[in-house]
Amino acid sequence: MPTVGGGWSGTAVKSKLAAGRGSCALFDTPRLVRELEGLYQRMWSDFVTGMIPRPDLTNLDIYNDIGVGLLAGGVARAPGEGIDLLYADALASLDWQRPIMLARRLSHGAGR
Repeated sequence: MPTVGGGWSGTAVKSKLAAGRGSCALFDTPRLVRELEGLYQRMWSDFVTGMIPRPDLTNLDIYNDIGVGLLAGGVARAPGEGIDLLYADALASLDWQRPIMLARRLSHGAGR
C-alpha cells in the first residue's frame, strides 16, 4: 500500500514479495543458474573462436567530462527528471564548438 510520499511501506513490499515468491522470476534460482551458465558457455565459446567483442570507446572521454561536469555543478537528478536534457544540451554545445564524430554504438551506423 502506498505511503503519503508515494512510496511503498516496508511491510507492504515484504508482503508482496512473500505472496509472489512461488511464481516470481526473482526467486526462480534454478532458472537463474541455467541462464547464467548458458551465458558463461556462450562467452567461453566466443573467446575460443576469437569472437571477443571490441568496445567502441569513441568519445568516451567527452561523455565522461559532461557527466562529471553536471555532477560537479550540483546536478544530481534521477533519469527522467531533466538530466537527459541537460546532458544533451551540454553535448550539443560541445558539438557546436567542435563537431563530435558520432559513436557507432549511439548512431547505429550513421556518422559524419
